Amino acid sequence: MRVNIGNNIKKYRKKNKITQTELANKINKSLRTIQKYEANETLPPISIINEIDEILGGGLMEQYIDEIVDEAIKYKNRVDKNKEDNIQVDNK
Repeated sequence: MRVNIGNNIKKYRKKNKITQTELANKINKSLRTIQKYEANETLPPISIINEIDEILGGGLMEQYIDEIVDEAIKYKNRVDKNKEDNIQVDNK
């Protein structure tokens, strides 16, 4: 599953005119940590996502949950398709 929370952190941070350094200071993390979050190199813990969401005025957590749900649905559809394909092969 690939969730791109970093893109949304960056989008909301810029929308709120907050620098990476300012955000890092507000959540007591390093600048490099914020850079890794925004580059999707590191997935922040849910508690940090929630904290960032509060600082940036909301919306981030909702998008994160939507992304997770979308990815879960895609995964379920792939699993169901694979099961269907396997059943068809077995019946031949």
